Amino acid sequence: MLHEREDYNDRIQDNDNLIRSDEPVFLLRAIDKNAPGVLEEYSNRVARVAGHDTVLVAQVRAHAQAMRKWQKKNDILVKEPYMNPEDAVYYIDEEESESEEEEKEDEVEE
Repeated sequence: MLHEREDYNDRIQDNDNLIRSDEPVFLLRAIDKNAPGVLEEYSNRVARVAGHDTVLVAQVRAHAQAMRKWQKKNDILVKEPYMNPEDAVYYIDEEESESEEEEKEDEVEE
C-alpha cells in the first residue's frame, strides 16, 4: 500500500495484506475541511454510472455525513489541508502539472 505521504507509509498499514504493496491509496481525514465534500463528489460520480453499487454510494454518503458531524463537534480541529514537503512521496514539476491539467480540461470540452 503506497500512500501519497511518506509518514502515512510508515504508520498506516494493511495487516491482512489485502492491498498490494505497490497500489497507491489516498487517505482523507475528517480534520480536513474538504474531506466530506470530496466523498460526496465521489459518491455522485459512482451514482451516475448505470448499474452502480447502491450500497457503496449509501455508505460513502453516510461516511461524509459522519465526517461533517465530527467536524461540527470538533470545529477547533478542522483546518485547511497541509502537507509538509518532507513527507511528500512524489516529485511534481509545476510546469508539467499545469500542462496535464490543461490537457484534462481540453478533453472535457471535446
